[in-house]
Amino acid sequence: MDSAIIIGIVIGNFAALILIIVGAYFFMKRHLEKKHQGRGAPDPGTQEKESVYQELQGQKNDIYQDLKVPTL
Repeated sequence: MDSAIIIGIVIGNFAALILIIVGAYFFMKRHLEKKHQGRGAPDPGTQEKESVYQELQGQKNDIYQDLKVPTL
């Protein structure tokens, strides 16, 4: 093999390794920032959304009243 090919392979592998390390660093940095954002006290100006169960409990139970067909 030519030495230029070997040097090109080594440089390519080194560049790929650097890109992987930089990508992992920024991923972990963003992940930790998001993790710390959730730990703070909730903002008093925002209201928490009701759960789906609570939303369904507030609805009327008789669906057939809405579907009545007028008789002739």
